[in-house]
Amino acid sequence: MMNAIDDALAPVLRDVAATSPVALHVVQGESVPVVDQEIAWISADDQSSVGILVTLSASRPCQVVEAAAQVQDWLVECLAEQGFSSNWPECEAHPTSHPLEPYCKDEVPTWRCPSSKSDMKRIGGFGD
Repeated sequence: MMNAIDDALAPVLRDVAATSPVALHVVQGESVPVVDQEIAWISADDQSSVGILVTLSASRPCQVVEAAAQVQDWLVECLAEQGFSSNWPECEAHPTSHPLEPYCKDEVPTWRCPSSKSDMKRIGGFGD
């Protein structure tokens, strides 16, 4: 059975795998409970890592959005450091302007354009 952090990270990591040249991995055995939060560490191929937190009292869709925002913040730094475009995930409507932003619409974790506020894809849907 998956815990809250693994469940929240799964769709985000699917999107990373489908769209990013940088591979991310959950560091096994590092998930520890914190008051109303759960943390897991993810690492990149360059051996950098970051802790990702989700709020246990939040709904699952909100946990996915919370995890997506943290992964995105860290991944754009990893991409830039490795010489790739840090525009992740790329906004299909404005590919050179900005990345999509994680957002919860009607309890569905969604990537949307921060400029037009248009929904682009469900979080976890890039690999479909």
